[in-house]
Amino acid sequence: MFDGIVLGQYIPGESFLHRLNPITKIVFCLFFMIVFLFIEDIFQLLTLFAFVIICFFISSLPLLHVLKGLKTIIFFLLITFVMHLFFSKEGVVLFEYSFIVITSKGLYNAILIFLRIFSIIMLNSILTLTTMPTDIAWAIEKLLYPLRLFRFPVEDFALMLSLSLRFIPVLFEELNKIIDSQRSRGAMFDSPSFVKKIMAFPPILIPLFVNSFQRAEEIAIAMETRCYSGSKRTHLNIIRPGLIDVLFFITFVSVALISFYLF
Repeated sequence: MFDGIVLGQYIPGESFLHRLNPITKIVFCLFFMIVFLFIEDIFQLLTLFAFVIICFFISSLPLLHVLKGLKTIIFFLLITFVMHLFFSKEGVVLFEYSFIVITSKGLYNAILIFLRIFSIIMLNSILTLTTMPTDIAWAIEKLLYPLRLFRFPVEDFALMLSLSLRFIPVLFEELNKIIDSQRSRGAMFDSPSFVKKIMAFPPILIPLFVNSFQRAEEIAIAMETRCYSGSKRTHLNIIRPGLIDVLFFITFVSVALISFYLF
């Protein structure tokens, strides 16, 4: 039922993006997410969206696997697209039939919102699928390092993030096991009756929460037995930026500048 979930998963590979420094990838994602949120010109957005799609194919990630994992999000995106398309009355009327009215402004806004949100989702997917959770946590720890001056617990925050990212695939795996177990007991998740579907979910959620708390307690006990104190940590692998990081940084800044100046 949840086999296609890509959230929190890492797909090993030797692509250009896999070999990038995780700090470079996080900065790249944050930069483009901010740009996507504030950009209002659809042609600029299409240029940056094309760059994101190119990055996706460079990463050699399985397209069908990723789209399958994002099918629920894409479904809600399509609902958002339809709402903007049919409920915006501004602009020139392009199509009208009975109560259905499609205007130029509604079509423009629908495409803009769809591309904006889908691009942000793809950016986050590229980041998580090409970067190990431990590397993401390490990069965030380095980026937040200046906050130590304000007594912010950077190391604890990075550890919490690392454990959370690692726990997501485990949580979905546990969820699938519980669903299979409940199905063997006659639970009707595929029933056409909406009431029966709702009634089938409490037997899933309760054991899922219980198992989650048990796993969290096991991790806490393991950390205590290893005398974890939250002090400054060392790292087994030190990742340093290289030439490919510089080239990638120059490329994505150039694409951003070109899209703004051409349109």
